Amino acid sequence: MQTLNSLALASAIPSDCPHLLIWDNPNSLEFGHLEFRYGAQRIDYRDNVVTRLQSGSKYLNLHRYCNRELTEIKTICQEAIKPVLLLEGLDSLFAYLMVRSGNIELFWRNLADTRHLNCILWIVLPSSLLWHGWDKNRIKFL
Repeated sequence: MQTLNSLALASAIPSDCPHLLIWDNPNSLEFGHLEFRYGAQRIDYRDNVVTRLQSGSKYLNLHRYCNRELTEIKTICQEAIKPVLLLEGLDSLFAYLMVRSGNIELFWRNLADTRHLNCILWIVLPSSLLWHGWDKNRIKFL
């Protein structure tokens, strides 16, 4: 288990693929510390989904369009204004996929294989959602 000051988020290798920050009880003050210390930008996936829902799509059907959600994550990275991105709220997508489709293995594999991101992406998830197939070198625990 690491501390907030020893994470070295900006030096993640490889820098063009997603990394996991396993953090069971994050709070706004600690997120603020990470944003300041590592020059990171914090984005909430749930807010992104709500924005898309308000912009015209009546039903998102996330379980049917997993590739669309992966593309949306790439878009979030393209629009990031800082070199390190902390993406929170993706746990809601995982919970949705588990309930609606019952199998999220394919989504996890595709997320793990995602490359060519424009920033260093750290996906903040609780330890209960850690996928067994994720590369251990791309995981940090808090």
